[in-house]
Amino acid sequence: MKDMKKKCDEGRPRCCTCRRLGHPCTYKDVSGTSSLPSTRAVTPASPATIPSDDGARGILGNFKTISKTIPNDNVAPPLKMTELKLLYHFVTHTYDTLGTTDSEKKHIWQVTMIKVGFDYPFVIRGILSISALHIATKEPDTAAENLVVASTQYNAALIDFREALRDVNDDSCTAVFAFSCVTAVHALGVAQVQKPDDPIGDLQNCLNLVKGVLLILEPHLEQLGRSGVLDPGSNAVSLHYSNIPEILELRSLAESIPDDDTSKTCVQAIDQLHRGVYLAISSSEEDSHFHFLLAWPTLVPSQFFEILSSREPVAVLIITYFAAALGFKGNVWWLANWNRYIMEAAEAELTPEMQVYLEWPRRIIASSIVSSDTVDE
Repeated sequence: MKDMKKKCDEGRPRCCTCRRLGHPCTYKDVSGTSSLPSTRAVTPASPATIPSDDGARGILGNFKTISKTIPNDNVAPPLKMTELKLLYHFVTHTYDTLGTTDSEKKHIWQVTMIKVGFDYPFVIRGILSISALHIATKEPDTAAENLVVASTQYNAALIDFREALRDVNDDSCTAVFAFSCVTAVHALGVAQVQKPDDPIGDLQNCLNLVKGVLLILEPHLEQLGRSGVLDPGSNAVSLHYSNIPEILELRSLAESIPDDDTSKTCVQAIDQLHRGVYLAISSSEEDSHFHFLLAWPTLVPSQFFEILSSREPVAVLIITYFAAALGFKGNVWWLANWNRYIMEAAEAELTPEMQVYLEWPRRIIASSIVSSDTVDE
């Protein structure tokens, strides 16, 4: 019998014969290949190289389609590498040196405050300033340069922060609180790079700002608690504490001040100091100093800082006791040296008769210096 030969219709994707017999069609598909450049004509380094794989070709086609929708004259702005490096340093190193061993509290600095900063850039700028200060303490050769960077970032942050203070609400209160924490670290951290000319005045300004901001935030404490940025223990004040005889002696001295208003104000400040000092010294929590730093200024009468401005001797003693207890843990880089700076200033301000009351803070400072041989960096 004469074999019947069927002419292939070259249909795509399978010819008619292969469809009828159920065979895979091996007829070479040359459609669309004529427009592709020969792979031998393109060097491996050429950006025009197009993979021969159909899947890859399809992906490249999609990129080509997308690029048509983007104006060719769009030029990406240059990356701000200095800021990126500072942010990287903060989230990989600095956050871990701010004085707590609690992972949840570290998370607040490393993650929560960064997220807040994406909505309120002044928080990010404040964080960058802390990062620059931290680097300055670790790299003496670049300390002056990083101090300028820190000041530039912080001063820029202050402009937007002042605007936010004009209308604090449930949305912005978290950022305002975060920046108050940043401010405390920045203000005290600067002294680790550049010794303050007026330690008492600088510490007073820091505490005044913290007090003012936290008073503004008082109506929003519930919202702050929900935000995740407020450590539940940060506004706690110990109601149970053991008497410290030296502070009781300081209280008796305050009661002897002739001016009644000054006397009452100093006594109130000492009573709050007594609780705070006991907490800062006896607490097992590594970050009790931060609670003390935030809590004490909000609890003392505003008039106390006015009295301190006049360098009233008892007020100078009170701030010296505060600084001694604040630095007691001795292993937090941004607090280092402050107790010593305040002590030196107090010794210069006080008469020999008043300096006898400095014995207790001297002992506390001496013990903290011993424990600060390995400052947390």
